[in-house]
Amino acid sequence: MRPTVSEQLAGMRRILVEVVAPEVHGAYPADMLRGIVANLEMLESSWARVAPFLAWDNAETTRVLRDVQTCVDGTLAPRIQAALGEPEPDPLAADALEARNTQLRELLAEAIPLLASGGPGCDEPYTAVRTHLRDRIERFPLTLSAPMPGTKR
Repeated sequence: MRPTVSEQLAGMRRILVEVVAPEVHGAYPADMLRGIVANLEMLESSWARVAPFLAWDNAETTRVLRDVQTCVDGTLAPRIQAALGEPEPDPLAADALEARNTQLRELLAEAIPLLASGGPGCDEPYTAVRTHLRDRIERFPLTLSAPMPGTKR
């Protein structure tokens, strides 16, 4: 497929740099434009890794939630059980992967304070959650290293 998504993003970035940027004269609009250009560059180089990342994160979060559900009670445990019983989305359906990721991460976020309070048998699941979150940070494919607008260069 031509142009590819990366090529389209590169083309938009190039237009902003070569055509729009020379016409931007205010400091704040120029800062905003630099941020947008940096974001497009990041997307251009990283967008293809998002779906594989979400599939990995969903699988790992599901694994962690299986262990966590024994340490939570009330309405959370049955909601985790119900979510774990749902079929995994098509690995090529990025929107479905993202929706599943949001669902699983919301459940995990609800469980973390309960795990942190240190109930019996919850040390291992809590350690697994912390390990997974560290791994997730390291693998996250969308990382912007451009300065924030308004910062001195």
